[in-house]
This record gives sequence, structure tokens and C-alpha cells, in this order.
Amino acid sequence: MQRRVDEIEIDEDFEEPEDGPGLSQEADDIAKRLSDEPEHLRNIVAFFLFGLINNFCYVVILSAAEHIFEDHSGAVLLAAATPGLVVKLLYGFGVHTIPYSIRIAFISLVPFSVFFIIAGVESTAIRLSAIAFVSLVGGLGESSFLSLTATYSPKTIGAWSSGTGGAGIFGAGFYFLLTVVCNLTPRTTLRLTSPIPLGLLLTYYFILRKPEKSSVTDARPILLGPRAFIQKLPLLKVLFLKYMLPLMLVYYFEYTINQGVLPVVDFVNVRRVLREQTDAGSTDRKWDLYVTYQFLYQIGVFISRSSISFIKIKNIWLLAILQLVNLVVLLIVTAYELIQSAWIVFAMILWEGLLGGASYVNTFWNVSHQTPSSDREWALGVTTVSDTIGITLSGVTDTFLECALRGVRGLPCN
Repeated sequence: MQRRVDEIEIDEDFEEPEDGPGLSQEADDIAKRLSDEPEHLRNIVAFFLFGLINNFCYVVILSAAEHIFEDHSGAVLLAAATPGLVVKLLYGFGVHTIPYSIRIAFISLVPFSVFFIIAGVESTAIRLSAIAFVSLVGGLGESSFLSLTATYSPKTIGAWSSGTGGAGIFGAGFYFLLTVVCNLTPRTTLRLTSPIPLGLLLTYYFILRKPEKSSVTDARPILLGPRAFIQKLPLLKVLFLKYMLPLMLVYYFEYTINQGVLPVVDFVNVRRVLREQTDAGSTDRKWDLYVTYQFLYQIGVFISRSSISFIKIKNIWLLAILQLVNLVVLLIVTAYELIQSAWIVFAMILWEGLLGGASYVNTFWNVSHQTPSSDREWALGVTTVSDTIGITLSGVTDTFLECALRGVRGLPCN
């Protein structure tokens, strides 16, 4: 049976409880009761596919970063994060009023053409602009689909998160398989990815069951003006301190690792093995090891984003601290070449992915369960900006961090 979460009346006068364990004990009890109700399998599958397909393009872009712009992956990261940040910031001020059918058509059709542009032109400016469009539709998709979960059972948050984690394995694995194993060029690989985003349209129209009451395309405005925003400031403050800020820091630390540190981590013996196995000893296989790092990271993300049914974490700050420790250790190891075994670094990268995925799914699970139903859709949409802010800030850092690490090790920075 399909039910809107906000069919249950909750007092809209939000006040943070004195003990501070959650945003609303009443909302937590109601959400727990709803989460125990069965959700139709088609909706679970639909939200899993939404997460899988929506994040696929973004993952492929990051996996291809070192092939597209060698030694300048930070520039790609900025282009792949900033437009998404803008659309998420504006989401509650009017973007949310656009019908879902139009939004999903937009985020399906734009990447289809963008990948051909990236693969077919030589201009750096045009390529970066195309990547920016991928970021824009990805940010719009994340905000839209997570807000849409408020119309269904909280189980759909777990399905969405698991799908986004699966996108990491599928996207990075797809790129690894075609470029490293099948020895296809990056351009051919990017062209082959273009039809996949069209699956969002098929999922929305043929798999997702629409709510029995109140069309999601006619959802009420989330923010109507300055007065409405001021009324939500107490809730926003709690969301920011408990969930948004630690999630932002987790993503800042992990993307600093991925785009600023890992490209410098080089184990010659492992690279030689990769080249021998793929018969790719030429210089255009310079980044096989980097792609391997990204794939291991995405495996960790998928495992932890799919774990909400088994492990629930309320303290997101703990995950942020652990990710900071991971970053510091990898910085020291990379700068001074203290570890010669690639397997130790592989384990640290897997751990990094586990921490990042756990922070994502547990943040939105907690927000959904502990926010009053009248504010749940707004809160989920607003919180999506956190990870993008962290990624954007890491892109600024990565533009000089990679070159600094190369300088410490006596390597050239092109």
C-alpha cells in the first residue's frame, strides 16, 4: 500500500528536544512505524535504479579524469561539482516546482549528448562545459529523487543510496573493463556510456508506482519566501550541525584523497603487473593504477551504502573524524614513500569508501526519520547540498595539492 509520509499530522511548530538525540522524537516514532511497513518491490527497484543511473555519469567522468586532463584532475572535479552545487542551493527556491516528468526528461537527455561532446572535441573549455552539464543534471537528480522518497516509505532512501553506491562499481568498473581489459580508447568508452541515462525515463514511467494520493508533480512549494525560510532556520541549524557539516567534511576529506593524493601514489611493481596483464605497456596506460584505486574505493562505497538495513549510525561526526585520519595518513605515506606495499594502500582506499558511503546513507536515513513530516521533503532536499560543498572545496584544494606532493617527491608537475 502506497502512502505519503505526510498523511500523518505532526505539529509544524518545530522545537529541538533538550536531550538532542534527534530532531523530533514524535517524527522518529512515526518514521519507525512507517519503515516497518512493506514497500512495494517495484518502488524499491525503481529508487535503486534512480540512484544507479543518476550517479553513473558522474562516476565515469571522475574515473576518466586522469585520461581527459592528465595532472589536472582537480579542474575536472571543480567542473563536475560546482554546477551541481548551484542547482542544489536553488532547489528549494523554485526548482522543486517543476514537474518531475520534465525534470527527469532533462536529466536523462542531457548526458546522452554530453558524452559525445566530451569524446569528440579537443577544446578544453568545451569539454569542461560539457562536464559542468553532467554536474548540473546529477545535482538536480539527487535533490529531486531524495525529495521524492518523502512520498514513499523510508525504505526507498536505502534503495536510492544502494543504487548510488552501485553506480560507483558499475561506472568505475565499466570504465576499467573497457579501457584496461578491453583496451578501448577513452573516447570510445565515453561514447558507449551515452545511452545509459535514458534508463531514468523508462524507470519513472514503467517501474515506479505513483502514489495513490496527491500527485508528486503538484507538490506544494517548499520555500515560499523570506518569511518561510526564517521559520525553518531552527530546523536548518540542527540539520547543519548534526548532519550537513559532518557530511560535508567527510566528502571534502575523501575527494581530497581521490583527486589530490591518489594520482601521486605509484607502485611500480603493481603498475608493471597491470600492463603485462592487459598488454598495455605504452605511455597511454599511465593511469591504469589510478583507475584501480577508484574501483576499490567504489566497492567500499557500495558496501556501506547498502548496509542501512543492518547497521545504523547516528553520530555522523565520528565518520568525519575517521576520514580525516585516513587523509592525514595517506598524505604522509605519499609524501615520504613510507609504505612500499600497494596492498596496504588498497586496504586504506577500501576503508575510505566504506566511511564515505556510511556517512551518506546514514545522514539521509536520520534526517528522514527525525524530521517532522511537514518538513521532511524540504529537509531531504536541503541536506543534499552538503556533499557537493565538500566536493567543490576539495576541487579547490586538489588544484595545488597534487603538484605540491609531486614537488616533495621530486616529480614533475605538468
